[in-house]
Amino acid sequence: MLAPLRFIRSLLFSTDVSYFKFLNRVHDVELSLRAQQLWDVSHPWLDMFIPASSMTTFDSLVFQQLVPVVYGGPILAYPVNRNKWDRRTAAMVPDEEVFYLVAFLRDALPSGPGLESMLDENARILRVCEDLNGKHYLPKYTEEEQWKQHFGCEKWTAFVQHKHMFDPHAILAPGQNMFRRNQKPPGLDQLLLLRSDSASS
Repeated sequence: MLAPLRFIRSLLFSTDVSYFKFLNRVHDVELSLRAQQLWDVSHPWLDMFIPASSMTTFDSLVFQQLVPVVYGGPILAYPVNRNKWDRRTAAMVPDEEVFYLVAFLRDALPSGPGLESMLDENARILRVCEDLNGKHYLPKYTEEEQWKQHFGCEKWTAFVQHKHMFDPHAILAPGQNMFRRNQKPPGLDQLLLLRSDSASS
């Protein structure tokens, strides 16, 4: 599998682990930090889905320019088949058959860069992600227009309709601040208007 790849062979590092150990690998980082009494620091983790067609550009703009040489945490990057993804969920993925999960999982350790500079780096990486039609996983947008852009008009409209139908007082999942609690649910005429707006756009 490695034969066609161009890389410095002497820098190759590999280890064989069980499938469960692979899936649970980030937990090992947590255990290591807990053993050093460092788990309670801030964790400015960043997860994105990048279209496969944009990964070369993402590499040149992010991995080769924005990411420090000494990063201080795991970086994950692996391909995902879109046809294996459940499109009924609210999580948004790029509109390509193959996309990459890219995750930066560093921690704001006392010996490393400050939290603010790490958040600034995350913001710059996210701008590249959005320019390449990638999707931020579990975004924290504050404006409705940002959510509309994230979901796309059709899916956002359906999402709003379902929210008002099944959770009209916005009791469930308040953490993303997408809907205000105790707001008056829309009447049937408003829901129909939303549906007609979606069909015309």
